[in-house]
Amino acid sequence: MIPIQFLVVDARTSNNILLGRPSLNQLSAIVLTSHLVMKFPFTYGYIITFHVNHKTILEYYITSL
Repeated sequence: MIPIQFLVVDARTSNNILLGRPSLNQLSAIVLTSHLVMKFPFTYGYIITFHVNHKTILEYYITSL
């Protein structure tokens, strides 16, 4: 467990949490923006993966236009 600072955004955007580069580096995270995925190592060799709902992102993008 590592302490990190993050910002929660209460808005209809494609992001609901913003992590800075220092936090991503601390987590050894890999961000795949083209696939809307973030992966980072966990204990016992497990890899944690966060996926984004592509339909929701598309709706938010269209709304923002």
